[in-house]
Amino acid sequence: MWTDIGLDETIQPLLIFLGIAAGYFLLVPLLVLATFKAKAHPTVVMFDAASQQMPESIVDYYEQMNEELIEIGFQPEGAAILPDAFENVRVLLTMYINEAEGTSAMLNIIWGFVGDAPVEQQKYLEFMTEISGQEIRGLCTNNNPIPGAFADKEDEPQFRFPHIQSVARLYRCHQELVQRHCLEARRTFTLREKYQGDFKRFIAESVLKEDYEREVRRGTLRYDAPSETFQATFLGAYPITWRSTFPLKHSLAINYKLKGRRLEGELV
Repeated sequence: MWTDIGLDETIQPLLIFLGIAAGYFLLVPLLVLATFKAKAHPTVVMFDAASQQMPESIVDYYEQMNEELIEIGFQPEGAAILPDAFENVRVLLTMYINEAEGTSAMLNIIWGFVGDAPVEQQKYLEFMTEISGQEIRGLCTNNNPIPGAFADKEDEPQFRFPHIQSVARLYRCHQELVQRHCLEARRTFTLREKYQGDFKRFIAESVLKEDYEREVRRGTLRYDAPSETFQATFLGAYPITWRSTFPLKHSLAINYKLKGRRLEGELV
């Protein structure tokens, strides 16, 4: 067959590989286009450890991070569970505030279930200094090693140090970056100034809904009023998928580690 159309049979494996690769990169995003649905009004439940089935590794991590954050001047502000953000997945968000430094911290923990057994999926810590009256809304420092579904926002620069697990060490990097980029800016806490300390509403609207609305403006998502969900656009489905799958996901993760180590060296 290959000689009939003037092609050398030796390139048959290459053509097959290219066909499979094209299908992977071009067709898989269509599944995201059909299935990505984020609720505009997600359920937010205040966290009660006694009522949650969590992996032991998550329990240990949560207790350790809580202790280390309190040691460096942060106090718990609220903890909430998103029980239906994704099917068979639990998302726990715990916020801390350091009044003296004008900085908040968010502990992000995700786990799922294999049968009835809870299984850890992701965990990371981020520090956020929110500012007003500047070109940027705030500065974020985290140790998340996994690329998110959406690209970074220009007005909320993120600095990643996935190699750092020490809370104090990560916070020192954050403080140095604040000194560099927004030392004189007025600091604010959206949770308190806009939501009057209503943590459930803050998570539902500021952390989730407003973030999705910004993706609508960028063309990544669209809002579907009948279902009250945010869904991927045709063009948005491709970067969402590529950032979550091989090889881009792994390339970004490697880049995060390399840039994080280099940046920490410059800050010390």
